[in-house]
Amino acid sequence: MKAASSKPLDSFVHFLQTMDESSCERLGDIYDEAVHFADPVNEASGLGQMETVYRDLFKQLKQITFKTMDQAAGDPTSFIHWEMSYQFRKKSRKLPGITMLRFNHSGKVILQQDYWDASKGVYEEFPLMGVATRTLRKIVRVKHHRGVSS
Repeated sequence: MKAASSKPLDSFVHFLQTMDESSCERLGDIYDEAVHFADPVNEASGLGQMETVYRDLFKQLKQITFKTMDQAAGDPTSFIHWEMSYQFRKKSRKLPGITMLRFNHSGKVILQQDYWDASKGVYEEFPLMGVATRTLRKIVRVKHHRGVSS
């Protein structure tokens, strides 16, 4: 369900849904030269650093696709709820996330902040960190008691 739409947001969603490794050559069509990007594991300032983030994404992960679940265009901030499917270490994975975007007067992305669970999307993939992350999650998880009603 699209809550709201705008031409810059629609262009970004199309880019997200169709991007592949060759898209790195066309980032300037979507992103402002002075773009700032952040997610749970990366931060980039400027188009050059943004290209490095994308190239590393395609180097680390295979068969990347994005499915847009919802989007909302606002002024000055727009949002996309997405699910990324990919292969890592020959295993298929899915990672849900939210992207917050701000566009400049030309409709190019000037700010992109991605929100996703790094503990499931990254840390659990590494043996020692994965065990520690799953153990910590069990410790802090709310325990529901049977037979107790509110």
